[in-house]
Amino acid sequence: LYILAIALLMNLLVVSMPIHELYYFFNIKSNNQVACDYRTWDRYSWFLYKEQQYEEAKIANQRAVQASILAEAYQSERFKITEHTHKIENKNWERFDSQQSILTFEIN
Repeated sequence: LYILAIALLMNLLVVSMPIHELYYFFNIKSNNQVACDYRTWDRYSWFLYKEQQYEEAKIANQRAVQASILAEAYQSERFKITEHTHKIENKNWERFDSQQSILTFEIN
């Protein structure tokens, strides 16, 4: 019963956290490859943007750009991240576009 109560309490704490904080904790803080994980930084910038944390979103986006250079990402992926930079600056980022479709296109 004690374990169940603790699990319920932890669940309530996690559910009440903003999505960008959960994403940071599970995908960036624990990621030992984060320096070159541009997709993670790009998605994190999206979550920050959606929470109207525009300055933090810009910083995360700049890290995505730097990581894409370190990882020698496809030019089209770097272009997509740069598009996100402009959307953050203009505050007109409507939805997150996954790079999955870009990768599929370039591999084929």
